[in-house]
Amino acid sequence: MERASPDPLLENCQSQSDYRKTEDSLQTYSTSHNIVTKLSINATVIITGLTSADIYSPCKKPPTIGVESGRIPNSAFFASSFVEGREPYTARLNGRYAWRPAYMDADQYLYIDLGSRYYVTSVATQGRRAAKEYVTIFNLMYSDNGHNWFYYTTEDKIIVNFVGNKNDDGIVRNNLSDPVITRYIRFNPRQWNNFISMRVEIYGCPFTSSSFNFDGQTIAYYDATFIPLHNTQDELRLRFKTNYPHGLLFYAKGTQNNDYLSVELRNGSIYVGVDLGSIPERSGATIIHAGSVLDDYQWHDLAVIRYMKNISVKIDQTVVRQESQSAFNGLDLDGKLFVGGAPNHMERGISVRPNFQGCLENVLYISPSTNSILDILQNLQRQNPFYGLEQGKVGSEAMCEDDSMNMHPYTFKTFDSYLEIFRKPGATSIDISFQMRTFEPNGILFYTNLSEPRHLMVGINDVPDQDFLRLFLDEGQLACTLQLDGNKRTVRHRRDNLNDGQWHEISLLLTQYRFNITVDYEPELSLTRNNLSTTDRFTFSSNGDQINRETTMNGFVGCIRQLVMSGIQILPRDLTSNLTALQTGDNRPRTGTVINHGVLVDACEMFDRCTPNPCRHGGICHQVR
Repeated sequence: MERASPDPLLENCQSQSDYRKTEDSLQTYSTSHNIVTKLSINATVIITGLTSADIYSPCKKPPTIGVESGRIPNSAFFASSFVEGREPYTARLNGRYAWRPAYMDADQYLYIDLGSRYYVTSVATQGRRAAKEYVTIFNLMYSDNGHNWFYYTTEDKIIVNFVGNKNDDGIVRNNLSDPVITRYIRFNPRQWNNFISMRVEIYGCPFTSSSFNFDGQTIAYYDATFIPLHNTQDELRLRFKTNYPHGLLFYAKGTQNNDYLSVELRNGSIYVGVDLGSIPERSGATIIHAGSVLDDYQWHDLAVIRYMKNISVKIDQTVVRQESQSAFNGLDLDGKLFVGGAPNHMERGISVRPNFQGCLENVLYISPSTNSILDILQNLQRQNPFYGLEQGKVGSEAMCEDDSMNMHPYTFKTFDSYLEIFRKPGATSIDISFQMRTFEPNGILFYTNLSEPRHLMVGINDVPDQDFLRLFLDEGQLACTLQLDGNKRTVRHRRDNLNDGQWHEISLLLTQYRFNITVDYEPELSLTRNNLSTTDRFTFSSNGDQINRETTMNGFVGCIRQLVMSGIQILPRDLTSNLTALQTGDNRPRTGTVINHGVLVDACEMFDRCTPNPCRHGGICHQVR
């Protein structure tokens, strides 16, 4: 009997990826030590078929990564659950056994740590032999760190449903139309026969990169002054990760007809500017917006592909196409191609002021006119001619892989997930600060009781009532309610639309004389006189189980990072998921304990379902949980 998961997404998802096929050909035949890589391209063919694997490292016949062979050790297999004898590491293709979860529902998953980053080009699946147990439909997710996960989707951001097995021992191989660069691969079963059982293999090639940390001052370049680039078709590819919502990633211009190509990060989205030439009667400037929530410190792939006036911008798996407004077909660049910023932000096509701050890798400009692939960062590293630094210095590649730039975000994925913090009681002030981002207009951000409960009769119910402090979002505005000695007061900040998916700086300071809330460095100041004395328990994102007749509001859903309380940052290493820190003979955790109740740690896992806009005929998209 075939069973299906109750996931409603299946009704709207395609069973296979729907990417356009192309007839483009790229032949790389020089070694990576050369300054350029030669191309053989028919000038009448659009360069839209180049994958990351085609450009970065040939992966025409990808080998197995090592699940079946045992190269990937047992310790690299993880799952949502399993039954004895069907552990995650038994999910090896052609193995004797198969992974089977303890529960048969859509929340089960199997994921594998490949040990390093790979171009993953395809996956293969089997069921459990001689048992008639197999998965018929599954989704794939991928991650660089094992915390932030991204669905494998079509260019329209539709989650791909891969067709699985039709029996328990046959092998089904699914090729990825757009290979992904990742370290972790996750299988999410969606439909299955009898029970979920999986054996898998993964195919791909090792990924090697030229990556550097840019500090907002550093600008790299390729100098095209001596060999100008005149192209009717070209391509720019790069990978980036950052914590910052604004920055200039790439800029190049020509002296003829005001040609330019710019790539900016604005409010966590990519904006590509292209001008193939402007004349007084007609501006050729074209702006293309793609992606959102890209300032999450995860690697993102960007490709700008142009054939004459037809421009495609691809960010991860999402593609946006647009036609240039210019009267011309070619892009003429005869100056420097800047990476990480520009020395003059007053140039045409630049609207952001800061340079890029974060990590960039494999910045490639493909120029058919000069038969070359310009690998700007790799050639900069090798100190090849025409490549250099306009200003500053690039940071070590190691900085892009270590934890030094991590702002330690937390994802509150449901209304009832929260962090519970215990501090010494009796404090006469509360001082907290953090950054938050969300698409939800309402929810509790921070809560604490300020007295022991008093019981009131409401109808026939005995309801606890006590003094409390609650910081919350109310229809996109920040508000804070304080009840002390039975007197209740609410301070509301004037800023609105805080549920726009952007990072916002939030702080709260309550003393016996001051009651201040601040949003993005704009304070809302007020005076108070009270006898504040805190209890020992504080919660972020909801009131937890601190029941109060005034606190029936849902918890916050979204991300919080750089969480500081009384001058001390709450770091992932401080968290525990159980009450192992209980004092002997007491039912309260020790001072300093931070308990995690369903919060995703060291990751901001948010999805903007309204970019690109899925509504037809000019409809407005509103995202709800």
